[in-house]
Amino acid sequence: MCSHEDKNCPRCGIAFECKVGNILQCQCYCITIGDEERQYISKQFNDCLCFNCIMALRTDYNTEKFTTQIKKPSIIKIHCMQFQPPVNRKAPLLSWDIFSTKYNALLADAEKYHQSVVAIKQIARLNKWSKQQTDEALENIQHSVIIITDPSQSISFTGKGFQEMTGYSFEEAKGRNPKFLQGPLTNTKNTQVIKKQLEDYETTEIVLENYRKNGDLYLCKIIIKPIININKKLVNFIAYEQEIAA
Repeated sequence: MCSHEDKNCPRCGIAFECKVGNILQCQCYCITIGDEERQYISKQFNDCLCFNCIMALRTDYNTEKFTTQIKKPSIIKIHCMQFQPPVNRKAPLLSWDIFSTKYNALLADAEKYHQSVVAIKQIARLNKWSKQQTDEALENIQHSVIIITDPSQSISFTGKGFQEMTGYSFEEAKGRNPKFLQGPLTNTKNTQVIKKQLEDYETTEIVLENYRKNGDLYLCKIIIKPIININKKLVNFIAYEQEIAA
């Protein structure tokens, strides 16, 4: 049996390595899913999925399950008596409600971070990045919004915080040139500088006027680096972006 198989995720299209010959090192080995979650996923896809999509579908299933449960009317039986919560009466806000909201937000943030780590490692491995290039990208996950494109500048990855900053999901950005975030007030001199430096495989650092999905303008500090892999071949461009105050 072969030690690995290069695949494209049928849900998001990202390339990943399926280690069919060494399941202990495969990306999906560390994911724990129950029988119901497995059935939910297998009804939609019949081939291997990337780590990010498995986690996303697991979250979708549990969200749907939770939503279904809380919509059911609750009746509490006490000593053969039935207590129906009064209609049109709000329950008091408990400390647990506040804590659970913050806790769930932390869990969601941690999951996004982990998904970004796994995805960047996959891209780095498949495109033969150097260890220094990979480590730099991983170190910037928490500090910057990361965008990775192929050599033709088509987006293949958007990191943690991209949707919050731009309003666009990865699915909406995938395959597009990052220029789609530009608009009427974007400084064309700066965009020409970016174009020239990328053509020369140079690192560029600049502040650019970008637009969110809802049309709002925002300033973005951008560092773009070409990824020349260990075989001396241009395989990607990586951008580290941070929104700054106007």
